[in-house]
Amino acid sequence: MSRLSIIVPVYNAEKELPECLDAIISQKEADFELLLIDDGSKDNSWQVVQEYAEKDSRIRIYHQENQGITATRRTAVNMTTGDYIWFIDDDDIIVPGSIAKLVSVLNEKEPDVLWFGYSVDFMEENYSFVCSLPDWTYERSIVAVHDFFKTDSFNMYWNKLYKADMLRGHDEFFPIGKDQSGDLIFNCAVFAHAKKVVTCSDIIYHYQKRSKETMVNRFLPDSEKILKDKEEGVRYMMEALGSPSDQLIDDYLLREYEVFVINLFADSCPYSKDEKIRMIRDNITTDHANAVIQRAVPFNTYSKIFRDSALSGSAKKIYRTYAALSTAKNKFSGLYKTFRKTIYRGK
Repeated sequence: MSRLSIIVPVYNAEKELPECLDAIISQKEADFELLLIDDGSKDNSWQVVQEYAEKDSRIRIYHQENQGITATRRTAVNMTTGDYIWFIDDDDIIVPGSIAKLVSVLNEKEPDVLWFGYSVDFMEENYSFVCSLPDWTYERSIVAVHDFFKTDSFNMYWNKLYKADMLRGHDEFFPIGKDQSGDLIFNCAVFAHAKKVVTCSDIIYHYQKRSKETMVNRFLPDSEKILKDKEEGVRYMMEALGSPSDQLIDDYLLREYEVFVINLFADSCPYSKDEKIRMIRDNITTDHANAVIQRAVPFNTYSKIFRDSALSGSAKKIYRTYAALSTAKNKFSGLYKTFRKTIYRGK
């Protein structure tokens, strides 16, 4: 009988945390432990954590000085006692009855990774994008990677359960100082070692996306390093799985190059026009990046727009394209949100 260890890293989430925890502890029909790791919150999150621990014996709590999400996951994994591990964000919720459903699949299939469906809920805009999967068993993880690597679903860690023995003691799966690329690096490392992967069609998880979290608002200052870390992680996985020249690498990197450029137009980006053009030239219009972009196949309208502008080979043209898109987002936010909704539904 498989036992589940649920890990919720907590940081400054006093408002959203109760809904997240209520959705978990209300599920009495399955055996699990819930680890709440407070990563030096500056609000009342630690008090919330303590209150919940007092009323439910399945909860174990730990408080630490702020170390970042990757270090927090590493700490929590090595504290677990269950057979499988599930990472849940402190501001998201899971579906009623989902734990029992997942444990049932674990008992029947005994996978290294159990991968399930989820919903992205745009909280301020009142609509959702549902990512569903088939019910399938992959005896080789490379086949699952080929089927799903180009989807948003691969990067996520909260839409999968991981066999605990694959994670405990493997601190290298959780690279300290790489929080912004850590999710991808983690999953690449896991799938490089995994064998049996099972997918479940049930929609289990609600990722509650808020406007403050979008790239339009959040600037990542280490974007050049993040881009290189992600490419290294992808190539490591593909080589470990015997597919070092796979088309999937190019297709995936197309998305990461696009993300790199979008980040330069985040509201809080401090760079001047000339600095942005220089970063695009140094990272997107190089011979290496251009070869990748030429081979890559766009997976949606966004990536097609990026590829078309990048193939010009002109950093200034790429800059002008995304400067115009950024202006449109800011001046015509309602129209942009409608466009984004159409893109998500058309995936």
